Amino acid sequence: RSAVNYQAGAKSTLASMVTAVSVLMVVLFLTPLFESLPKAVLGSIIVVAVSTLVNFEEMKHLYKTDKRDLFLLLVAFGCTLFVGLLEGILIAAGMSMA
Repeated sequence: RSAVNYQAGAKSTLASMVTAVSVLMVVLFLTPLFESLPKAVLGSIIVVAVSTLVNFEEMKHLYKTDKRDLFLLLVAFGCTLFVGLLEGILIAAGMSMA
């Protein structure tokens, strides 16, 4: 599920379709309104949307139970953040197989 659907509590396929159409309409018709916004504002919108997807309780649980999985989680997070999405996923998947 997307961050928007997660925050709204939506669970059905119809909710995903409505979200997709809404995002498409915003991209098609309202993009000129976003051109003048500073990148920091756009970045903060993304941070707020994604912050609900980070589960700190799971990190605490992994710290107590399986340090290797916690290490893989942190490597995946760091590589995705600093290197790139695809590269981060590939590095984490490669390390999990080792």
